[in-house]
Amino acid sequence: MRKLEVIQGKVFDIIAVTDTAIAQMAQQYMPLKIDGLKDKEGYKKVHDARIVVKETRIKVEKKRKELKEGALRYGQAIDKEANRIKGLLEPIENHLETEEAAVDNEKARIKAEAEVKEAAQIQERRNRLAGLGIGFNGQIWTCDLERVGIKALPDVLVRTLTDAQFEEQVLAFNMLIAEEKRLVEAKEAKHKEETKRIAKIAAEQEAERQHLAEIARKQEEESNRLKAEQKAIENAKQKAIDDAKHVEELEAIRKEAAERARTEAEERIKREAKQKAEEERQAKITAERKEARRPDKEKLLAFAEMEYDFPTMKTAEGKAIMKEFKTGIAIIIKQLKERAKTL
Repeated sequence: MRKLEVIQGKVFDIIAVTDTAIAQMAQQYMPLKIDGLKDKEGYKKVHDARIVVKETRIKVEKKRKELKEGALRYGQAIDKEANRIKGLLEPIENHLETEEAAVDNEKARIKAEAEVKEAAQIQERRNRLAGLGIGFNGQIWTCDLERVGIKALPDVLVRTLTDAQFEEQVLAFNMLIAEEKRLVEAKEAKHKEETKRIAKIAAEQEAERQHLAEIARKQEEESNRLKAEQKAIENAKQKAIDDAKHVEELEAIRKEAAERARTEAEERIKREAKQKAEEERQAKITAERKEARRPDKEKLLAFAEMEYDFPTMKTAEGKAIMKEFKTGIAIIIKQLKERAKTL
């Protein structure tokens, strides 16, 4: 029987593979191991060794068929020997296949695990956007706000952005939503303040109307009283003509009425002068307060007119962020001017 010739890992076309040669394979290949996914060199050694064993087994089978054609008995002997040799080779090949399969299965498991993790991350991002109240039509996430405008984010970016880039988008949405809320609250507060101011003016006008009505009522009472007094005087005069003894009594009545009218007129003049002085005092206080606020007003307006030295961005992302920042600054400056003008 000829011996197995193995030169540089290659097996030549010889069926008479000796037990020594197989033992040599077992000694060389059975200790081979793959140390994890990163052990590329170990994987290659196992793969190459498996191919050598497989090729040897195939060539033994091929040679078996060639020799069997000569004679049945000789073929049976060859089959027996070939099966014996394959039986010895099979554990080696199985070992090598098991080593390869372990790595291949681990790669598949890691890939599947990564795909599940990626899907969970995408769903978590979508849940966050939905939690902010952002609309989604199946392709684009849209935040349409009445006062600050529209911001859209394609769902393809939700799936592909880095964590940092996605957080920037969420921050931008939050800033728009916060600004919209602030503007709504400011409008509501302004409306409440205006309603309060109108109610105050209406109350003051009603008080003034009542005051004027009271003055008119008193003036009418005074007029009626004077008319009554005049009539009384005339009656007294008539009665004096008729009865001279009542002249002094009528004169006393007239003087008393005149004195009362004079006293009430003086009191009315004093009251009106006091009211006018109070109104002038309130107007002065208002003017002084406005004058006291004037320096702050001038400083705020001057601050709003300051020019800012914004850095120049080179990337599209940087420019977009700077643009949003400038827009926010412009809105704040406009609000600052409007509020400063009310001082």
